[in-house]
Amino acid sequence: MDVEATKDVGHEQAAVPGRGRAARWLLVALNCGMLVVGTTGGPLISRLYFSKGGHRQWLSAWLQTAGWPLLLVPVAASYLSRRARDRRAPLFLTPTRVLLAGVGLGFLNGADDFIYAYGLAYLPVSTSAILISTQLAFTVFFACLIVRQRLTAATLNAVALLTIGAVVLGLHASKDRPAGVTSGKYWMGFFLTLGAAALYGLILPLVELAYKHAAGGGRAVTYALVMEMQLVMGFFATAFCTVGMVVNKDFQRLTAATLNAVALLTIGAVVLGLHVSKDRPAGVTNGKYWMGFFLIIGAAALYGLILPLVELAYKHVAARGRAVTYALVMEMQLVMGFFATAFCTVGMVVNKDFQRRHRRCIQSYPLLLLCYPPKLES
Repeated sequence: MDVEATKDVGHEQAAVPGRGRAARWLLVALNCGMLVVGTTGGPLISRLYFSKGGHRQWLSAWLQTAGWPLLLVPVAASYLSRRARDRRAPLFLTPTRVLLAGVGLGFLNGADDFIYAYGLAYLPVSTSAILISTQLAFTVFFACLIVRQRLTAATLNAVALLTIGAVVLGLHASKDRPAGVTSGKYWMGFFLTLGAAALYGLILPLVELAYKHAAGGGRAVTYALVMEMQLVMGFFATAFCTVGMVVNKDFQRLTAATLNAVALLTIGAVVLGLHVSKDRPAGVTNGKYWMGFFLIIGAAALYGLILPLVELAYKHVAARGRAVTYALVMEMQLVMGFFATAFCTVGMVVNKDFQRRHRRCIQSYPLLLLCYPPKLES
C-alpha cells in the first residue's frame, strides 16, 4: 500500500512502475465500485424504508455514515506497514490541523445526511436522484470560490443543463408525488434535497482545501492519509446523527441503566487502549497489540449484530403462528453451530491446520469443547 512518500519509496516505485501503477488503479477501481453500489443502492433502500411506514429521518441519516469502522482496516494496515519500517512511526499520517478540519467536516456531513434523509422522505427516488445530482453545479461554484478552480466551457454547459433539469422537474411536482404526500411536503422535500446538494457541494471543495493544507505541510496526499481523513469525518458525522437520534428519542426503548452501561463500556475500552504499553503479553509488538485490539472490537460489534438478527428470526417464526419453543431454539442453534463450524473447518483446510504435526491438537478437541461450550443466542 502506498502509505507515505519518501525517497526510498520513490526509488522502489521507479524500479517497479508497472506494479505500483497497477496497485493504484486497483484501489481506484475498488473505491469506484463501492461508490457506485452505495450511491445507487442507498437511496433505494432509504426510499423503501419510508414507503413501508418508516419515519425516523435521523436513523436514515445515521446509516449513511455508520460504516466508518470498515475504514479501520486500511488505516490499521497502513500503520502496521509503517511500523514495520520505522518503530517510531506516528499513529496518524494526517497533520493535527487537518484532522481537526476533518472533525468540522464530519459534523457538516452529518447535517447534510439529515437534510438529505428528510427530503427523501417526501420525494420519489428518481426525483431525489436528479436533484442531488445538482451537487455537481454547487461543487463547481464553491470550488471556484474556495480552491480557485478554473471554469471551462464544458463545465458551464453541464451546470446549465443540470439547473434547467431541476427547474423542469420542479414544474411537474404534481405528477410524481408518493402516495400520502401533500403538495406542501413535496415542495419541502424538494428544497431540502436541493439544500443537501448545495451543502455537499460546499463540503467537497473544503475537503480538497484540507488536502492542500496537508500537502503544503510537506506531507504527500496518499491513500492512507485519505482513509484517515474519511475515518475521522465518518466518525463525527455518525456521532452528530447519534446525538440527533437521542434528542429525537429514537432510543426511547433503551433504559437509563442500558445507556450508562454502554457509556461505561466505551470509556473502559478507550482507557484500556491508552495504556497499551502496560498490559501487552510478552513478545507482542505495539502494532500487533493494536491489531488485536481493533479485531476484538470488530468481533464484539459483529456479535452485537448477530444477536438482534437471531431475535428477528424468532419474531418472524412467531409472526407465522408458530410458538418459539425450546425444541425450535435448539434446532436454530444446531443449524447455526453446524455452519459456523463448517466455515472454520474451511479456514483450517486453507491454513493447512490438518497437517500431521497438529494431530495432537485435533485430538484435544473434546477438552476444548468442555472449556468452550456452544453459545446460545436468545
